[in-house]
Amino acid sequence: MASGSQNQPDQSLSGILQLAVENTVQSDEPVEREEMTEEKKEFLRNVFNDLHCDEAKEMKKTVDNIKPLLGSSHENDTLVKASLLEHLQDLCQTIDNASDFHKIGGTAILKELLNDPSSEVRWNTAELIAMVSQNNPYSQNVLLNHDMIPVLFDLVDKDDADIVRVKALYAISCMVRDHEPCLEAFTANDGFSYLVRAMQGCITKLRIKASFLLNSILRMDSKHKGKLPRNVFLLDKNVDEVTSSTWPKTPFTQWVLCHSSNCFGPI
Repeated sequence: MASGSQNQPDQSLSGILQLAVENTVQSDEPVEREEMTEEKKEFLRNVFNDLHCDEAKEMKKTVDNIKPLLGSSHENDTLVKASLLEHLQDLCQTIDNASDFHKIGGTAILKELLNDPSSEVRWNTAELIAMVSQNNPYSQNVLLNHDMIPVLFDLVDKDDADIVRVKALYAISCMVRDHEPCLEAFTANDGFSYLVRAMQGCITKLRIKASFLLNSILRMDSKHKGKLPRNVFLLDKNVDEVTSSTWPKTPFTQWVLCHSSNCFGPI
């Protein structure tokens, strides 16, 4: 007598692939596909739920492995922290995992990692914040409630490593885009002044990211135009004419102004 288990699909990754192959017709002609049975649908739901559960456990294990190393400047600890952060970035590429990162306690270690002695740890942490917050309102709210924006602004303004400053601004950008509460926190923390200082600096990537973020915010809602620091630069009808005591006329500044002029309007 045949065992009932012989009729159950193989619940491994190879089983999923085999199921996909069996349901793929090798033909260039359009075909009418047979509707998937409830049994196969349930099988796929269970497999993907198991995979998601395993990844959440893996994230928690990774976060727990970072905790004993917080604040350490030992070279080996630094290498381990950077590697674990990269692993978390890989795991948080899906919205579900990005949300679960907070639920398993990941948010609690972020501020200390942003102040780590190693610039490699700091920029990887900023990259992780960008990863979990991008297009994820739940994650944006959690990071906002943990006052992450002021910490990131401090890195943008003062960090010794250029890459940390660039990644911190990238994280801020991911937090505020299409999220009004984060954008309100951005303006409450004088965010436009940070952007202008970044655009006045000598780090090309930071200047470009700051100009694109400024452009994006002004396009989202023109009401923010009135919050720009009015004494920083002036535009007249010809964007090639730039007058500023702190922002000298350069090819870069002309590019920024041309890129953003239809958003700024008269200032």
